[in-house]
Amino acid sequence: MKGEWVKIDGEWQPPKQRTPSRNAQDVPVGVFIAVVIIAGVAFLFLGNNTENRSGRRSTKNQVAVPNKYEVLAIGRERLEACLRDPDSLQIIEESCVVPDRYGDEATYAARYRAKNGFGGYVEDIRLDAWVHLKGD
Repeated sequence: MKGEWVKIDGEWQPPKQRTPSRNAQDVPVGVFIAVVIIAGVAFLFLGNNTENRSGRRSTKNQVAVPNKYEVLAIGRERLEACLRDPDSLQIIEESCVVPDRYGDEATYAARYRAKNGFGGYVEDIRLDAWVHLKGD
């Protein structure tokens, strides 16, 4: 009996009026889904753009790039670390690929001669690659 007077403790009381409240449950699910979709689309178009208006990559993701001599030095150190007798290393030929300023892969290749476990010299080729990331 909605909206009728009620007798409480011998007195007639008016019907209680329900005051509207806005809880999270009162918001329609469709509105919530629409807001999430609009935010996702806005992020796709605005938030993850690494190219500026001229079509070039943004400079905010650039890293300090090692030069050719630093890559060669790192490659030699890594080569010496895997030899049984690092002092016997004789590099015949070496080359490298320097990463660009966006953090690509650095590559070192060397043809070398070194002493094996039996004391004899052997010639071998080593190809070493590593990823140059931010902060490396």
